[in-house]
Parts: sequence; C-alpha cells; structure tokens
Amino acid sequence: MFGRDGTNLDIYFGDVKDEEQMDNACEDAQTVIFCAGGSLPFGPDSYSAVGPGGMRNLMKAVTK
Repeated sequence: MFGRDGTNLDIYFGDVKDEEQMDNACEDAQTVIFCAGGSLPFGPDSYSAVGPGGMRNLMKAVTK
C-alpha cells in the first residue's frame, strides 16, 4: 500500500481535537489511517475526547 520503502507515505502529527489541524493533515490525502488514543479517565486528553472526538474531526476533514 505504501510502497516497498514507504516513500509514498507522509506522516502528520497534530492534535486530533483541533479541526483545523485535521483539515491540514487530510488535504489531498488518498488514504488516511487514524491512530490516536487517550489514557486519562477525564479531561481534555481523556479517551472520550481524543478517540471519538478525534474521529469526528477526522471524518469532517476527509468528507470536505
């Protein structure tokens, strides 16, 4: 999928809770792999904020 040496792969690091960062990361993307997680039980870095919230932002970005 990414070639033998991964040369056709770009990795973007950012905050999945930030819609603008997700828009920038997904611009012109052909394939998106979501890998994020939160381990705290509550707060801005909790699983519920990072996992489902980040996935919502990602889905918004890729469907624009």
